[in-house]
Amino acid sequence: MSRAPRRWGAALIAAALTLLTAVATVAGSLPASAGTAATGWVVRPLCATPRPGHAACHALRLVHGRALAGETTVRHPTGGGGPLGGYSPSRLAAAYGLHPDAKIAATQTVAIVDAYRDPTARADLDAFDRHYHLPKETAASLRIVNQHGKTHPLPHADEGWAGEIGLDLQAVRGICHRCRILLVEADSDSDADLAAAVNRAAAMGATEISNSYGGTEKDPNNTKRVVAAYDHPGIVITASTGDGGWYDWDGVNEGADPDNTPEIPAAYDSVVGVGGTSLFVDAHGRREGERVWNGDGSANEDGGSSHSALGAAGSGCSTLYRARHFQHAVTGYAGLGCGAYRSSVDVAAVADPATGYSIFETYPSRTGSWGVAGGTSLSSPLIAAMWALAGGSGGTRYPALSLYGHFASKTPHAHDVRLGGTGLCGGATIADCQLAWGVNPNVTEHGLVDCAFPAKGVGVLTNRYQCNARPGYDGVTGVGTPRSALLFKPLTPSVHVVWPARAHRGATTRFTVHATDPFPGGRIVRYTWNWGDGHVSHTRSGTATHRFRVDGRLPVTVKAVDNYGQSRTVGHRVRVTG
Repeated sequence: MSRAPRRWGAALIAAALTLLTAVATVAGSLPASAGTAATGWVVRPLCATPRPGHAACHALRLVHGRALAGETTVRHPTGGGGPLGGYSPSRLAAAYGLHPDAKIAATQTVAIVDAYRDPTARADLDAFDRHYHLPKETAASLRIVNQHGKTHPLPHADEGWAGEIGLDLQAVRGICHRCRILLVEADSDSDADLAAAVNRAAAMGATEISNSYGGTEKDPNNTKRVVAAYDHPGIVITASTGDGGWYDWDGVNEGADPDNTPEIPAAYDSVVGVGGTSLFVDAHGRREGERVWNGDGSANEDGGSSHSALGAAGSGCSTLYRARHFQHAVTGYAGLGCGAYRSSVDVAAVADPATGYSIFETYPSRTGSWGVAGGTSLSSPLIAAMWALAGGSGGTRYPALSLYGHFASKTPHAHDVRLGGTGLCGGATIADCQLAWGVNPNVTEHGLVDCAFPAKGVGVLTNRYQCNARPGYDGVTGVGTPRSALLFKPLTPSVHVVWPARAHRGATTRFTVHATDPFPGGRIVRYTWNWGDGHVSHTRSGTATHRFRVDGRLPVTVKAVDNYGQSRTVGHRVRVTG
């Protein structure tokens, strides 16, 4: 992302801010996250904007004190159940319908890939465990290695990435008590080193790999070798979509031109892209609802007036990677305007630091203390841990398929987030946003800042849901946020066979199978019949015939396979007589 002077124009800013006072906050009773006091809680990123060939962590920390130039204070989180008011693991588990002690999670290894080293990672996680009465970590429950798989030497420490590591570890352990955790610390934050760390995690048996960092899709070091590192069929690989809003437009508030692309690795077609929300609970800890996380406020009211990037969940259509068929075929995808290309968001979870997560940190100070953190660095490990609670991918080649299957099957396993947006409009109505800015905001010489408007000229786009929420599928929360871990359970075709009451040896017996596929764009492509007498046959239709050569009650099975490689086998003992 390149840095450039702000060019919004004083007259435009003045007119916009005058009109913004009349722009209503997005409908609903959910509280806003921004305030105006000069002293209070401010949101600060742990990692700086990455230089070419490198990635930045997506962790954001709430810091109490006087706001720096260009910063806006936010409301301190309350009612989250954790120290300093952030969410506790139990509150998040309740909000998302989770059972953190699920026995099946003991079969799972959640890998965390980050750069550099957190010298107090194990001690801080132990302190977190003690506070929430969880077992102390052991050599088996938490392993820490470098990108070469060795426990020594570990990379040099880095304050920003250390905070990221602490957030990731405590997010996973908080909601997945039994799963094993593997922390792979890359030698640096370069694309090549992080890719090597992902490959190492896969080689060491990870069933889920969380990546809470990103960089521009236009990065010249985004090579085929780097892309391939995030493609390990059967392993759940989650990636946060970023904290800069749609196409990283939020940087404009601090004078940076957006790159007009989504972030990698979330944009890769082999990963599960995880967006972010603001999660709200009542005084009793009961879930009230969620909206798309955008700290800049409706029509950029807060970010624009403070000239600061206050954070918003990332989203956007890839410019390089085509959508997998199950994403492209899902109902509502056409409304994103991505064409044949991938939308970087598949699912979402809490990310707003103003509704953040309480974590314990020591480094770089000598005395540990509690803090509140967020960003899509929180949502990615949470989703990876939830997948572990569900028992992993179940052999699904690209695990995002399960999410789309549940959505297409209309199972009640996801919350439909309908409020907010990741673009400059921030969920304001298009009419209000257009009124506030007076012109198409995409023609202010900063590139694309909102997907509702064309790149040139005037008008409003019909396909604007890559940066705006709506009922059903959209580009900011994908299939929604989890209602339970069942959202991650693998699905298979349903198969029903009309079995004959009996078959006669030597005679032709007809079998009919009715199979349906749960996935968008899915279809059954073949059936494999095992007749129980040593013969196997394959058909493409739902009918088959066979002549049995022996008598008895023979175990006949049929396996239905769909175009995504998902299958189901059913069987029955068929009585064969002479």
